[in-house]
Formats: sequence, structure tokens, C-alpha cells
Amino acid sequence: MPILARLVCRDKLHERWGRNNRTYATAGSLLAIFKIDRPMLSNDPNRPIAAAACPLGGRSRAVGLALWVVSWLLSLGGCGYLAQWKTNGHKVGPDHVAPTAAVAEHWIDFNNPKLISSQNGVDDENWWRMFRDPEIEQIVAAANSNYLPLRIAMLRIQEARLQRAIAVGNLLPQSQEFFAEFQRIQNSDNGNQIGIADLGNTFDLYQFGFNANWELDVWGRLRRQIESEGAKVQGTIEDRRDVKLSLVSDAIAAYIEIRTNQDRLVFAHANIKAQQKTLELAESRFKNGSVSKLDVTQARANLEATRAAIPELERSLRVANNQLCVLLGLSPRDLIAQMGWAGVPNTPDAIMVGMPVDLLRRRPDIRSAERAIAAQSALIGVAAADLFPTFSLRGTINWQSFNFPDLFESASNAGAIIPGVRWNLLNYGRLMNNVQIQETRLERTIVEYRQAVLKAGSEVEDAMVRFVKAREQIASRERAVAATAESIEIATLQYEEGTVEFDRVNELRKELVRQQDLLALARGEAALGIVAIYRTLGGGWSAADQAIGNCAPAPTIQAEPAPPIRSIPSQESKPPLTASRSPQVIVRTIGTQTPLSKSRYQPIEASQPTSLGVPKSRRQVDRSAPPVSHR
Repeated sequence: MPILARLVCRDKLHERWGRNNRTYATAGSLLAIFKIDRPMLSNDPNRPIAAAACPLGGRSRAVGLALWVVSWLLSLGGCGYLAQWKTNGHKVGPDHVAPTAAVAEHWIDFNNPKLISSQNGVDDENWWRMFRDPEIEQIVAAANSNYLPLRIAMLRIQEARLQRAIAVGNLLPQSQEFFAEFQRIQNSDNGNQIGIADLGNTFDLYQFGFNANWELDVWGRLRRQIESEGAKVQGTIEDRRDVKLSLVSDAIAAYIEIRTNQDRLVFAHANIKAQQKTLELAESRFKNGSVSKLDVTQARANLEATRAAIPELERSLRVANNQLCVLLGLSPRDLIAQMGWAGVPNTPDAIMVGMPVDLLRRRPDIRSAERAIAAQSALIGVAAADLFPTFSLRGTINWQSFNFPDLFESASNAGAIIPGVRWNLLNYGRLMNNVQIQETRLERTIVEYRQAVLKAGSEVEDAMVRFVKAREQIASRERAVAATAESIEIATLQYEEGTVEFDRVNELRKELVRQQDLLALARGEAALGIVAIYRTLGGGWSAADQAIGNCAPAPTIQAEPAPPIRSIPSQESKPPLTASRSPQVIVRTIGTQTPLSKSRYQPIEASQPTSLGVPKSRRQVDRSAPPVSHR
């Protein structure tokens, strides 16, 4: 074969399949190297020499095709698929390897005594018990039972498991069918005679049998599909844990918002009562002619400004109540009438936070992202298996007879076993591009995983600084409230004696309102900071969750014991704001609440509604009624 002819033939391959394609470039090179120069039989002198010598036509077609198949296999081996098949348990495609991610060595505030880092992890199960509030226990139990998105997540787990079961079933013969039929055949007297001479133009045919088709998983395509579906099952389990973690955190946060607003309302009502007495004092001195009317108008303006804050606080309280109803799976109702009034749950001085590397094994969203990588990695093997031939085995066994009594005799039996091979040789572009698509998706899921790890670390740091700074504020706010209350006591006595102007007393009253409100907010912020820390750390797993995922439980450490519960006087026994008594803290007891029935947060029957939306037998008017405005 002349050199020009061989080059033209190779160029034809390049023009059809692309010069950058390794497989077909290799095929063209092999044809040129072997110098297959047997031309097609042609007597046309005007036919181009390349066409007359090209091995892809004429009698050399079979040889060229054989060499092309060899070059195809060599190119697949060069891509590493055959090597993977040999080392990965006779499955093409890569085995899953846990991805790496940038994780800090320690937290930013790891030296802060309020944050205890440990190599052994943190106490993640039932972390909310550190608040020592029995109401929270019931809220968490009710939320886990009634929250509808949690049930949706469980149904998604069931759906994913069924999908995996389908993938496992594909390892068995993919199609099987039993058939049985009866035919009465009537041939035409004037047309083609297709019947059997001995039977005449009209005869019966009875038959039944069984067919099966089995694709052999030589390259691991079906097994890789099972791996992918199994990883998706584990991903849905982690998604359910994420929903449950968010549910518990949001429910406790809504409860803390309720208690925070209750504290703020208690402070506000106590200040209204104290400012009323200050107004009465100013009016008394005005009637005696000791002061001008300015003192009376200033006292009244301060009192009305404090009263004006009550509706906004009550609105915030109702919003938090409605949010908690949704998280408990209840229609809107007055939960405050059931849970009563109490202060913000107590927060410990220090909490266990573990190490940053714990996020990789604790946070369900990160674990779900890692399972997505495993699922996508297996799909590369599924796509790569399509590059290789498919081996199948078909079989049939049946019984046929023209007479029904003879149908079950051994002579009526027939059958066949048909091994087969199928190979999409001419679809290599589509198949290779599909492999590259799966590889690109794998790279994308790895980047998303690393982004999730970075985001998780930032969220934990935000939650930690939220808790630490709120705890630092509480001590300062308490001292500010105490100092302001003492200043009011002194200024009021001096005003009664006529040694100071009313402006001093009025300004101190305003400052007390502000400082007490900030104190209540700081206490709520500290409690919400703990919720945020455990939410971002991935805490809140239970033994039941571990059983769902079939995962080894994460090691835990007992949290530091919480300090004694802060005593919070009840509304009925709160101290009056007078010159002789300093109102440092206006709060209530939460440690001595009467435990409520287990069904408190369960949906009520339609036949038991009341004006508050709760059964009359459960209404506790003495405990649940909010403070009354003093006008």
C-alpha cells in the first residue's frame, strides 16, 4: 500500500472521529503500521488511489474491524478501566475514597474557660437537659412525635431503600415471563398454504412455557448501581437527622423566645407599677405646692412610654407561641395558657464543644454531602461499564402440542439456551462523554462538600461567640440593674426631702426600664447561644437514630454539671418597686413547676375545644394569666 494511500485512509478516520480522539487515531495508526495494502477489486482507472487502497472497504473490512476492536480495548486499558476492573473486585470505575477538607486545628476561642475543648467529642445526646427545665423535655418529645416534615424525611428513607432493593433485584434475571396460550388456526383455501398437510387447513395449537433473560454483571455495572443507591439511602438518613436536629433546635429556641418575652413583660409591668407610685408622689408634692406641675407631666410621660412597650412585647410573645405550635405539629392555640409563666431557662457557665475535626463525623449535612460523593463515585463505574460489551444469557423452555392430552408428554417439550454479546461500538462519543459528565459531577460534589465544611466551621464560631459574649453581658447587666435600683432608692428619698430635682428620679426610672429589658434579652441570648452551638455542632442524636442508619455511635463525653437553677420569684410574689426595696431581678421559679401531663402538646379532639383552644380541664388560670396592666 503506498504511503499516500495509508495517510489518506488515516485522515479519513480523523475527519470522521476527530484528530484528538485517542481511540480512532490509534486505529488509523495500526492500519498504517500493519500496511494492509490489499486493494478492492476495481477496473475503474479514474478511481482515486486512496479509495482503492483504503482497508476499511472491500475484502479487508473484516481485518480492519478486528484491528479497530483491538485498538479500542487497548485504549480502554490505557484509560485505566481494565486496571480498575482487576483491582476493584471486578468492577470498572473508581472505588469511593473519603474526601479531604480544610479543618481548623482548634477553635478561635479555645482558651476561653466557657468553652471546653476535648479530643473525645461532646455530650451530644439529649443536650437540652442541661437547661434543667421539664417543659423542654415535653416539647422535644412532642415535636419528635408530631412534626410532619420529620415524617416526610422518614418516607424518603423508605423510598430510597426500595430503590436500592430494585437495584439488587437487577442482579437476578432481569426479565422472566410465564406464558400459556391456545391457538385455532384456519388457513385460506385460495391463499398460501401454511398449515401442516396431516392437520388440514384447520388445526389447534396448545403451548405453555417460561422465558428468561439474564444480563451478566461482568464489568460491575449493576453492582456499582447498588453501591450508588446504598449511598443515597445513607444520605436520606443523614437528611432526616438534619431535619430532626433543626426541629429540636427551633422548638427549644421558640420556647426560649417565649420565656424571654415573658421576662421582659414582667419587668415592664413591675416598672409600670413603680412609676405609678412615683407619679402619685409627684402629684402629692404638687398639691402641697412643693413642686411645679412639670414634675407631674414628666412622671406621667414616663409611665405612658413604658405602657406603650407592652403591646409590642405581647405581639412578640404571640408570634413565638404560634411558631412553637407549628414545630409541635399543632394548630394555633394558646400554649402559654398550658405552660404558664416562667423565666428564661438557666444556662451553665461552660459547655463542651469538642474539636473542629468532630464536625466531619457529627454534622448530618456534612455526612449527607459525603454520602452524595460516594453515590456519584459509583455512578462513574455505571457509565464506564457501558464502554464494554454486555454478556447475556437467554433461555426458554416450553411445551407444544396439537392435541391437549399430549401437551404434558416429554415429546412435547422444547427449549433453547442462547448466550449473547452486545457492544455499542459506534456510540463511543456519547458513552465517553457520559463518563466525563459523571466525573465532572463527582468533582462538583467534592467542592460542595468542602464548602459545607467551611460553612459549618464558621457557623460554630458564630454560635460560640454569641454564647460567650451573652454570658459576659449577663453579669454586667445584673450589676447595672442593681446599681440603678439603688440609685432610684436614694434619689427618691432625696426628692421627698426636696434636695434633688425630679429630673434625676425620672431619668433613673427610664434607665432602670432599659437595663432590665437588656438583662432579659442577655439571658435569652445566652440560652439561644447554647442552642445554636449544639445545632451547628450536630448534637442531638439518639440510639434510635443510630439504628436507622446502622452506623457506629459517636463517642460522647458528659457535659459539665450546670450551676444551680436561678431562683425566679413568681408574679404574685414579685417585690414592689418602692424607695425602700431595690428591684434587682423580677423573675420566676422554673425548678419548682408542677410537671405537666405527657399529652399536653398532643393534638386535642375536635369535641373538646374551648375559647383558648385547649381542654378546660388543662387550663390553669392562676399560673397562665399574664400580668395585668396597671392603668
